[in-house]
Amino acid sequence: MFLHLLNDDQKRACMSLVGAMVTRDGMVDSAETGYLKQLMIESGLGRSLGEISSTDDVDLGLFDTSPTKFAVIAELLIMSILDANYDDSEAEYINVLVDRLKIG
Repeated sequence: MFLHLLNDDQKRACMSLVGAMVTRDGMVDSAETGYLKQLMIESGLGRSLGEISSTDDVDLGLFDTSPTKFAVIAELLIMSILDANYDDSEAEYINVLVDRLKIG
């Protein structure tokens, strides 16, 4: 949805963070995998979920402008609520990233 604001390196990093978010609450449902597939297509980086590294070990310095920072956080927030359960682990993860990205 917001990937058009990111360059290819930022898209790869964002996809890794989103992949990590999917499993944060211990559940993965069809809404999450469906949205993840949409993001893969939108990113233009590939069409296989196996291509996502699903890690939170990402160089957040890649997101060096406000629009890119907000784009990655928006994608994470969308992913976190798709299963209709905004889990505490997901909220904590996003809060840590917001702090590390120095938003606010």
